[in-house]
Amino acid sequence: MKLLWPLCVLTFLTGQSSLDPPAFTKPSEAYQFARQPLTEWEAALRAHKQPATKTLPGNIVEERGKALCPRFSLDTVSGEELYWLAKLCEANYPKALLAVQRYLQGQKLEHGPDARVLLAVLQMRTTGNWEASWATIQNILKEDPIEPVYSQIDVAVDDEASTAPEKALGWSDERYAILLDRTKADMKGVSPSLTSCMLRAG
Repeated sequence: MKLLWPLCVLTFLTGQSSLDPPAFTKPSEAYQFARQPLTEWEAALRAHKQPATKTLPGNIVEERGKALCPRFSLDTVSGEELYWLAKLCEANYPKALLAVQRYLQGQKLEHGPDARVLLAVLQMRTTGNWEASWATIQNILKEDPIEPVYSQIDVAVDDEASTAPEKALGWSDERYAILLDRTKADMKGVSPSLTSCMLRAG
């Protein structure tokens, strides 16, 4: 006899459902839903518990994002919701790039540093190289908290070194000079970890 699993059980086991995703009025709500499996997975690890799956549920998050992204138009989203639209549509590089660019044109940005990192990544994905992102990375080095994004900047420099070592060396020198200037200026908001990052850059 073939066992038929209830839909609710199948959804729990797979993280997916044959039903359409719920209706959302804001990209932030849609993104929260799309990322929920990953959020719960990370929370389980922090609590030293066994996650629902052995591996990151990134495929579920990506599929949810792809399904929900077309529900929101760039022309109908504004303010902080533009940032969440960019996050939701991250797999759709052109749309996400436009969303984060429009977001960064605003004032008093709640997610400014994160948005600039996202901009740099999307610029790279759209063009296929980090050179298009370097001006954005320079702004990040000059203005934003460094420690959370330093490993990403390392990736950019290392990737460039594999094809253009001289240019990568120039980027590394620029990075060190910018961080040194920030340290000397003792700018407001600079964390103690900045000195460590500067030493690593050198």
